Amino acid sequence: MNKSSNTAGPGTPDPGKGSSAAEIEPVADVVSRAQAGDPGALAELVRRFQDMAVGYAWSLLGDFHLAEDAAQDAFIQVLGDLTSLREAAAFPGWLRRIVFKHCDRHTRRAGLSTVPLEGVVELTADMKTPNPLDELERAEAAGVIRIAVASLPEHQRETVTLYYIGEHSQSEIATFLDITEGAVRKRLHDARKSLKETLLDMVKKTLHNDAPSRDDRFETHVLLGAAAERGDLAEVRRILVAAPELARQDAAGSDEHQPLHYAVYGNQLDVVELLLAAGADPLKGIYPHREATSPRAMAFDRGLTPIVEAIDAHLARQRGASDVGRDLGNAAGRGDLAGVAAILDSDTSALDARDNRGRTALHRAAEGAHLGLATMLLDRGADVDAEDADGRRPLQMALHHGWKVPDDQYSSYTAMAGLLVGRGARYDLWAAAGLGDVAGVRGFLDAGTDALNGVDGRGAPLTVAAFRGHANIATMLLVAGADPDAKFPIDVAGEPFVQTGEPMWLAANRGHRAVVEALLAGGATAQASIYASGSAIEQSLLHGHVEVADLLFLHGAVGDPLTYCVTNDLAALAEKLQAHPEAREKLMWSAILAGNEAVVQHELAYGTAIPVERHFNLLEQAIRGWRIGNLKIGTQGWDRRSYLRNLQRLVDAGFELTMRNSRTSRADFTILHHLAARSCNPGDYGHTVEEVVEFARILVDGGAEVDALESQLHSTPLGWAARYGQLELCRFLLTRGADSNGGDADWARPLAWAQRYGHDKVAALLQEAGATA
Repeated sequence: MNKSSNTAGPGTPDPGKGSSAAEIEPVADVVSRAQAGDPGALAELVRRFQDMAVGYAWSLLGDFHLAEDAAQDAFIQVLGDLTSLREAAAFPGWLRRIVFKHCDRHTRRAGLSTVPLEGVVELTADMKTPNPLDELERAEAAGVIRIAVASLPEHQRETVTLYYIGEHSQSEIATFLDITEGAVRKRLHDARKSLKETLLDMVKKTLHNDAPSRDDRFETHVLLGAAAERGDLAEVRRILVAAPELARQDAAGSDEHQPLHYAVYGNQLDVVELLLAAGADPLKGIYPHREATSPRAMAFDRGLTPIVEAIDAHLARQRGASDVGRDLGNAAGRGDLAGVAAILDSDTSALDARDNRGRTALHRAAEGAHLGLATMLLDRGADVDAEDADGRRPLQMALHHGWKVPDDQYSSYTAMAGLLVGRGARYDLWAAAGLGDVAGVRGFLDAGTDALNGVDGRGAPLTVAAFRGHANIATMLLVAGADPDAKFPIDVAGEPFVQTGEPMWLAANRGHRAVVEALLAGGATAQASIYASGSAIEQSLLHGHVEVADLLFLHGAVGDPLTYCVTNDLAALAEKLQAHPEAREKLMWSAILAGNEAVVQHELAYGTAIPVERHFNLLEQAIRGWRIGNLKIGTQGWDRRSYLRNLQRLVDAGFELTMRNSRTSRADFTILHHLAARSCNPGDYGHTVEEVVEFARILVDGGAEVDALESQLHSTPLGWAARYGQLELCRFLLTRGADSNGGDADWARPLAWAQRYGHDKVAALLQEAGATA
């Protein structure tokens, strides 16, 4: 993209920056056209000001991913509210104030942490002569530059960022910041003097490379999100014709909002229907509270009945979903044989009814290894090979179930698989590999009729054989030519990503040494990692499979701080940090997540100061209960109350408890909201009720706001606790002064949440405290 076409604005450009004044349409005219509904003018505003908006946000936040997210949300608000702007020429300053507001949601003005600029200049002293840096080195160099700019005074930081991120003139910058051109020149002069020549050149290059105008991704996502929220059906259709994949693509790597979310925010039924037809997923939530943030859930909670009905109709057409299918699936998921039988006795046609994900009751029975329930369903004639929306059959759920299932339950899943096969489930190479059927595997391999590596790498027989511990089968498949790393494509934030090493990861997780040996002999990578789930070496050590870990170490695998914090191998941890000093940045996160008190105490006493913008993430790990939630992580000699004590240490160390989640500015929940959601603690093995209340007591005593409002569910921590049925947490918050009617809207108040989700005891408690519907 030609940057000079994207940077017009008011005033006379500097020589060599932007276009000549004669070529530039005054910004007031562009705004006026946009206010009149000209989609081209809306796009022009985004193109002209995207670098300024992101640059200004970065000067406040110090992180380009967060800056793009804040700027994107600001643009979506601006384009939706454009008709309210009375003076078209005031657009630049208006945009700046709205960007500031969205950045403020992230920081609550906690401020950027800085380092002395002299140290940064010293780091770059040997960078004057270009060197062939690899990707990591370039990323590290960019990090140095960002620290350098962050070390400038705020007024210099914002000015130098705006000047070098795009092709903007001093006049344009002055208008945007609402200062004089003379002030801009003075700030630039002072910043250049501080940065020195070498560092200044790197600043120019880094900011230029990070500018959103480097491609059209930012502009397109902004225009699509804004059009979806304001209900501009023609504009949404125009964008999707050119790029249909955007209907199901995340807004950014750090923001899982999709266009359908924005359409729900704006209550735009026509846009919702268009996006659904284009492939949008109405059940896709936003991390970390996915259940509460899917488009359907948000429409349901807001009382947007026409949108809920449109989504349900879509699910019925595409996945066969129905009310009876949802009820049947819920009962089957609980293993409620009597409940399932009662539904089927009253409606015999419901046997193969589907839930929202296209699953039948037999899918749910297989998923939970409910053998008696599955037998009853099959006796009644359930389709043994029914496929859900992802193409999975009950047999696949039985053989490749969740890896967190306790070891003593694996035999139940094997029995389930045997039942399904005995009742006629399709038997192929994958199934034979999962069941350890040597003769069957040999027969399928000789026939050559089944895909050796699954379909596009998915459903590889080698993966299920590794998971189930069949080393002989793994060897047969590898000799036949199976990919030892079982590569397959996955979707990450709407972008394609190649996953590799799942057989090794699963074998290490399960402690199947013979399988690991077979994979290594077949050419598998020892340093296998799974997206967002760690490495094979980490899995083997976390679960106490020392012999497997030793084998992987000998083949080149390396551990990381989290691994050694869990195993409390401080000698290995020290050696890791000595060899890789950059790993220290993750040390505190790892220690808190692992509940390692010794390392947390050491880092608080002797480690470097922790930037305030990292406080929320570290507090999040303290309440997460990760080590409790994974039943297979060794806990011998470890006290689960370590998490409580570590949280108290963070509070005592002055951690800022008013900081907000920074993944997306709309989801600006506090740590107390996050605790109420129990998002990382499944009900069957998370924190106890007493522990949750004790966490809350530490946070509230430390200064957490009991009535803080967030911008996505528009609720207080009490509202979230009511939504998730946390009776004792609700009781505690009320004793600490929480507003029983707190919330931004009637549907978002605590009593509304409790009643909507059937938490009768919570509702009664709230009504006793004065809550009203």
